[in-house]
Amino acid sequence: VKNMDEKAQREFLKNEQSGALGAFDIEKPESQKEVDLDGNPGMTYKAKSDDGIYIVAQTYLVKNRLYQIEMLSQKAYPSDDRVKEFIGSFKLLK
Repeated sequence: VKNMDEKAQREFLKNEQSGALGAFDIEKPESQKEVDLDGNPGMTYKAKSDDGIYIVAQTYLVKNRLYQIEMLSQKAYPSDDRVKEFIGSFKLLK
């Protein structure tokens, strides 16, 4: 994984996203955006299932490791402040 170019890393992240959403029978996210964490490629996305599960997730590919941070709720997406507080607390230790 760490020998992939950036395009291949981004494709890897999209495949991970498909697998994660497939576990909830979700075909595609409602929104998604490419992000970076300390120079490492990542992706953030929101999706909801037909049975009312709301998912906010960020994934990062760091060398040969995949990090997934997810918030799941029922009835509505968590507020932007809650997402920022929870997902924003993730830091890579050196």
